[in-house]
Amino acid sequence: MSSREMDYLTFMKYYFHLTGCFRFAIELQKELLKETTKVGEILGCFSGMNVHIEKLPPLSRKEINELEKKVKDCIEHYKEYGDPRYPLEPKDKGMLQITVIELMEILHSLQVIGVKSIQDPSELIVPAKKFPNKIVVKMGEMKRDMDETFVIGRVSEGDKDYIAIRKFPYEMSFKELMGLVESEDKFKVRYKSDIKLKGRFDEHLRASRIHLVIWHDGSCYRMADVSRTYTIVEIDGDRRRITGYRAYINQPLLTQPLGKQNKIWICGTPDETPVEIFTQI
Repeated sequence: MSSREMDYLTFMKYYFHLTGCFRFAIELQKELLKETTKVGEILGCFSGMNVHIEKLPPLSRKEINELEKKVKDCIEHYKEYGDPRYPLEPKDKGMLQITVIELMEILHSLQVIGVKSIQDPSELIVPAKKFPNKIVVKMGEMKRDMDETFVIGRVSEGDKDYIAIRKFPYEMSFKELMGLVESEDKFKVRYKSDIKLKGRFDEHLRASRIHLVIWHDGSCYRMADVSRTYTIVEIDGDRRRITGYRAYINQPLLTQPLGKQNKIWICGTPDETPVEIFTQI
């Protein structure tokens, strides 16, 4: 599976295709206002929407899958009319009104997910609160239930380096967090894994002591790379590379929603053992 960069072009593509989905949903609403709604017009709207759905970057696979299934089910149903010139039956017209509302709700959720993925660092507050549900973090042979904001990063023991989970001390602004990332003692180690970090770059480990922060933003689990390098992530089967915030100066913060099954390589190479996170979204 190829690795894609998560950058601003990704979000431009995301909103382009999301806007296309909204446009066809609005066209569906217009068709429903007509005295006679023809099957062909409805199929055209759903087919156009499906083209955009298939090209949506998978920021949140759950909502995209839900949207895709609903649209494809509708296409199959309205194809059963046979002749696209037939008018929609009253029963189907009533059901379509409900479907359009459901589509708009999913599209709005995707819009919110996208907005929250690009943030002004000066305005972001990272919470230190309990999760709505525990999530499972697997690091090599170790499995741990996590129920609050935490950090994934490097911990050193002598001349060896391992991946560890650190406690997020308290709610703070992103600006304050950036001032503390070099203060290792502020983020106490909760669990040290058996995953040794071996990947090196110019004789320095790619992984930072404070590399990733994971929290719940009220709607989904979300992570931010605060390293000077990057992280490779695989969210529900979609793999991409996220550039660390400290790699560039004065940039907006890009955050990544988590899916149900997540793999994370903070060492920068998928040849190493990943940290795996399982959520209940």
